[in-house]
Amino acid sequence: MKIRTSLMRSAAAFFFVVFLVVDVVRSEKCTRTCIAQNCNTLSIKYGKYCGIGHFGCPGEEPCDDLDACCMVHDNCVDSKGMTNISCHKKFQRCVSRLSKSIKQSKNKKVGFSTQCPYSVVIPTVNQGMEIGIMFSQLVVSLADRLFVNPATI
Repeated sequence: MKIRTSLMRSAAAFFFVVFLVVDVVRSEKCTRTCIAQNCNTLSIKYGKYCGIGHFGCPGEEPCDDLDACCMVHDNCVDSKGMTNISCHKKFQRCVSRLSKSIKQSKNKKVGFSTQCPYSVVIPTVNQGMEIGIMFSQLVVSLADRLFVNPATI
């Protein structure tokens, strides 16, 4: 019983922090210009759609192919939830297709920014998405443990 109470308190604190972060992230304004900042860190802002809390205004065209992957991901998590792993996996597949396309072009296919080339940005967003997937799996696991049907115990 003590373990379950401790787990519930930890989960409640965790979800409180998550909701605060989501609230802060969503309080940012939408973007109408292509931005290239912090390209090799998890606080990246790339294009109009790539980066935590960085999103384009409704109807805004993405800045390049990577930004298009980010736009699709943003739309997916907006409709299915931030912890929806299928949205994250779909994003990874989109970025993987882009990486293959870049290799096939012998690196002639480039993004909108010379300051933040695909060779830097793609590994950064991939790392961020891996962390996002790990976070989502943790949330799903905690939710499963917290909301277990007592009749099955």
